[in-house]
Formats: sequence, C-alpha cells, structure tokens
Amino acid sequence: MPNIKEAFTVKEHKATDEYHIFKGDFEVDPCNSVNNSICGAMAKSDSKKNIAICLDEVEARKLLAKYGRKVCANCIGYLYKTI
Repeated sequence: MPNIKEAFTVKEHKATDEYHIFKGDFEVDPCNSVNNSICGAMAKSDSKKNIAICLDEVEARKLLAKYGRKVCANCIGYLYKTI
C-alpha cells in the first residue's frame, strides 16, 4: 500500500534533460522535496524545471509511464521498489 504521507516531485535535469524523482512530504505546507533525487544523481540546483509536483506514488507511476526512457531508470526502480 502506498505511503500517503510521501509526495513525489519530478524535475528535469538542466544538462541531460533526463527526469529525476524527488521525495517530499504532504504534511508540510506547501508540499516540499528533498535536495537530492531518490537515485542520488541529481541535486535540486541542477533542475531546469518541475515536470510535476506533489504527486502520490500512484500518480507518479502513471505520469512517469508516459515519459518512458526520458526518466532516470534508477529513480523508476526505486519508485517501484517501494510497492
């Protein structure tokens, strides 16, 4: 069962255009995200733009399935590992 307190933000890396997933917390207003992607390969400061913010796990999986190879494989693996 997904953790409803965890929020996910998807950011585009400014150098590679690859999408990375950042964890956050719905209990903080507004929803936040940590400084590094869940794979550890991207810092918030490397972001070109937000693709989506404050998604729950199910929403994040659905959105990222649409983008396919543009999304970091390590981030995707982590997201599905949390099932």
